[in-house]
Amino acid sequence: MWKVKSGVEADTFVPVDVGTYMKAGTSVICVVRGAFLNKLAPGAYRLEVRAGNDGGKSTAWRSAEFVVKEAAPLNVGEF
Repeated sequence: MWKVKSGVEADTFVPVDVGTYMKAGTSVICVVRGAFLNKLAPGAYRLEVRAGNDGGKSTAWRSAEFVVKEAAPLNVGEF
């Protein structure tokens, strides 16, 4: 994950073995991972991901940009 303006790496993710996510009869593998957004400073970020195998083949990089904003103060009396 990268900060858009500076290009500085903000976080990395450990590679995942998708074998446990595979389902018979489909070539689509759904993998869900979490990002610790509460650890990111407010700003624009780009998440980049790709899939690869042990043989060195991989998909093209895919990316998504998102913005982390500072949370508004919580008014406890509203609950």
